[in-house]
Amino acid sequence: MTDLFYELLGIIVLLIFYFTYSIQTAILMSTAMNGLYKQLGEKVRKARTKAGFTQEKLANKAGLHRTYIAGIETGRRNISVKSLEKIAKALDVKTNDLL
Repeated sequence: MTDLFYELLGIIVLLIFYFTYSIQTAILMSTAMNGLYKQLGEKVRKARTKAGFTQEKLANKAGLHRTYIAGIETGRRNISVKSLEKIAKALDVKTNDLL
């Protein structure tokens, strides 16, 4: 009975370690991605203001919604490659310039 107890205890400890590690990894990945989205958003905002566009004008030219553009610029939205290409085309810049 004692061996079974220690075996189960060991399994529980390993599971706790695994889940704690998984959660910490997910948090680190999320934090890194948020930083990337904010950097991309800042580049979109700079290119938009350089072109003299409002968020609404950029959204209309790119075929996107104004609140989506606002979310991108603040780093709150996960932008697709297709949307990034639409924005680059509307701003008359290369997609790479926004990355």
